[in-house]
Amino acid sequence: MDRIFINGKVATIDSKNSFAEAVAVENGKIAKVGSKEEVLELKNDKTEVIDLEGKLLLPGFNDSHMHLLMYSYHLQNVNLVGTTSIDNIIERTKNFIKERNIASGKWILGIGWNQDYFTEGEKVFPTKYDLDKISTEHPIVFIRACYHIVIANSKAMELAGITKDSPQIEGGKFDLDENGEPIGIFREKAQGLITSHIPEPTVEEIKEMLIEGMENANKCGLTSVQTDDFEAIPGKNYENIIKAYKELNEEGKINLRIYEQCLLPSMERLKGFLDRGYRTGHGDDFFKIGPLKLLGDGSLGARTAALTKPYADCPETCGIPVFTQEEIDEL
Repeated sequence: MDRIFINGKVATIDSKNSFAEAVAVENGKIAKVGSKEEVLELKNDKTEVIDLEGKLLLPGFNDSHMHLLMYSYHLQNVNLVGTTSIDNIIERTKNFIKERNIASGKWILGIGWNQDYFTEGEKVFPTKYDLDKISTEHPIVFIRACYHIVIANSKAMELAGITKDSPQIEGGKFDLDENGEPIGIFREKAQGLITSHIPEPTVEEIKEMLIEGMENANKCGLTSVQTDDFEAIPGKNYENIIKAYKELNEEGKINLRIYEQCLLPSMERLKGFLDRGYRTGHGDDFFKIGPLKLLGDGSLGARTAALTKPYADCPETCGIPVFTQEEIDEL
């Protein structure tokens, strides 16, 4: 037996919600739960015995729906969670650029704003005019907490070639003012018009991000996750993402059990994935290919979730279906 925990309050999470005193672990998995005497019978010369001194011991938590790589990626970007107004967003981002001495021309990304939680000013989406108050030298992109809307400043739109003459995109929308000028709000598939121009991280950079994200997950008690990563970062290069996970696994640096939800929202991406031999269930305990995932519409907060009637507070829209019925049938 590799390791034995004794003198604990061990929550078994069985049907009776019962508690035990001790746990034996072998090859990374629980081998026995019971009394101290029962479990210590499994001890040998190589067993590490850990005295819990009466502390609570819980099974590792599983997060059944998260975005591990996206979370890891945004640890190095502007954290906009908890911002109370557009002015607060502007101030926080200016401080971020100043503190990190970010060179002119470098992309600035922010994540987590939610206008519904603003406590100052109007509860409205920021626009390019707001982001231009931060900088017109840095391309700036802010992603809403739901990930169904991005806001871009004038520099980002310039680099992406977005003008009043740009066509709208099926399954998405970018907002225009009364003169037909884009105001920097990009919804659903239209987000890609901007995000496709953000520099793509290398495999080594992806690995560094994941290590930090996994460490933070462990601090919260997470030992396994179902994660949606394939469209989480610029480039949307699932081959590099899989390569990063596999290399970390081979190096013994994965400390979460990863079950990858495969977001492949086009026939081209899905066929390419299948042609490379990937299938649900391929992998091992620490990195495994999971199910195909599709997002049929957006979020309520972004007013892009597809409804049968117009939104009460935004009557000009019923939301945005991402696929036609024929596309869903084909996938």
